[in-house]
Amino acid sequence: MFNLVIVLMGTFALSLVLIYFIAAHDRRRVKMELGKAKNDVSTETPLMDFREFNRACQDILEGLKLEINEIANPSGDEVVIRAASINPITRVDYLAVGFYLPKSATLETARIVEVSDQIVSERLGKGLIMTTGMIDKAAIVSQPELAALELIDGERLLVLQKEYSFKF
Repeated sequence: MFNLVIVLMGTFALSLVLIYFIAAHDRRRVKMELGKAKNDVSTETPLMDFREFNRACQDILEGLKLEINEIANPSGDEVVIRAASINPITRVDYLAVGFYLPKSATLETARIVEVSDQIVSERLGKGLIMTTGMIDKAAIVSQPELAALELIDGERLLVLQKEYSFKF
């Protein structure tokens, strides 16, 4: 009986040591990834400056034949544009939100869900999210669960620039 207690205590102590080493390794790995991400994002510049991005968002909406009703800048890296289709019979209200990010930065799913919730709560017809960075892959996968949204990342923004021929 005494031997069994010793074996159990030894096993318990060994498992605690292993858990400690695994947790320490994981903390070190996360710290390195965060440091690497901060270095990548901070040294990289966005595709354009904020004024150009703001103008590009407006030009895209005008290119889609939408009438811009209101433009707001709630924060330094965000532009919110309310627009509506021109046709009075099939009028659809839009909420377009532009997020100004570095090229390699990813727009989090949480921010996309916030815009989706706002579209639903205000009973708007459609939403448009534009960014100079990338869009989180999880948001693209979960898009059927969101409100009617069009997601435009930095690469697609450059394609639309050529299509609607606005300059920045």
